[in-house]
Parts: sequence; structure tokens; C-alpha cells
Amino acid sequence: MKMKIEIVDELTADDCLPKEFSEFEFSPDQNARQVNEPVQLTRKSQGIGGIIIPDTSRVTRGDLWVYRHRIVQVTDAPARDRDGLAMTEVQHAVLKQQKAFEKMKGEIELFKEFEKFKKFDGTSSAQREPIPEDVRMFVWRRDGGRCVKCGSNKNLEFDHVIPLAEGGSNSERNLQLLCETHNRQKGKTI
Repeated sequence: MKMKIEIVDELTADDCLPKEFSEFEFSPDQNARQVNEPVQLTRKSQGIGGIIIPDTSRVTRGDLWVYRHRIVQVTDAPARDRDGLAMTEVQHAVLKQQKAFEKMKGEIELFKEFEKFKKFDGTSSAQREPIPEDVRMFVWRRDGGRCVKCGSNKNLEFDHVIPLAEGGSNSERNLQLLCETHNRQKGKTI
């Protein structure tokens, strides 16, 4: 059976386990370590007459790990994990999620900048066919919302590498972002 990794929750604001995971022990030492490496948690045990009996009345299945404030459930892990496969899978899942989140935040910033740019872009004439929205978004993302000549993010314009009047098109390959200054300089040389 293949091991399953699922990020199921996060630590609370005060770096504690949420109540639904109260059957697990989570010490201050483990909390300090979980920032740098995955920490596998153990279930609390009940003592009856000097005998320690694991509490199996809880519904949490599989092993529970904490890494970078994320709570990760691992099911169907190998009984003998000499190579640290479970720990590696936990790290991978959390870091992959964090990277995707950072990428998403960056894209949101680009979208916001693009929306601001769209409000001020009244340069197309009535004769021209407008650049399709998906092409504009592709070029904006590809060029990072900056002039390809100087890196400025002010007064940007979509520039046709080969002008429409000379047979150029509204394709991604024929468009680039230029600041107003560089677009005007280019226009004087053509």
C-alpha cells in the first residue's frame, strides 16, 4: 500500500495543537524543533493500575507529524522506515505547499498591477483590433510587469516588436512590455 501524506491543519496562534488532536503529546522541545525538521508526535497513554494502555478511542488514523507549523497526517507508512521516507515525504508536502502559496501571492500582486495598468491604457485606436486579454496577461506575466529594456514598472505599454502596420500580429511572440520612454524611442527608429 502506498503511503499517504495530507496536511490536515496548522498549529494554533500560540503554537499548540488544536483540540481535535488532544490525544497527541506536543512538548516545547518538539515545538522548537518543528521549525527546522519534521517532528513525529506520539499518542498520550492512559495508566491503569501501573500498566500503560494506549488510548485507541480517538478517531485520528495514522501518524501525526508537525513541520513548519503544519500538522501532517501520514497513513500507511512502512513499519520499518530506516531511510526516513515518511519524514522526507512530510518535508516535501509542506515545502511544496509553501512554495505554491508564495507563487500564488506573487501572481496576485501581478494581477493587481495589471488591473491598475488596464485602467490607464487608452492608447489603442478604433482601427486596431484589441490585444486579447489572455495574450495581454501572458505577456504581462512573462515580462514580470516590467519594461524589458530598463526594468521600470511605471507607464508601461504593450509594444509590438514588429509593428502591425508592417505585418506584425497581436501574438505573445510579437508583444513585449516597454515603458513609455523606451516605446517612444523605438517608435522614432522605425
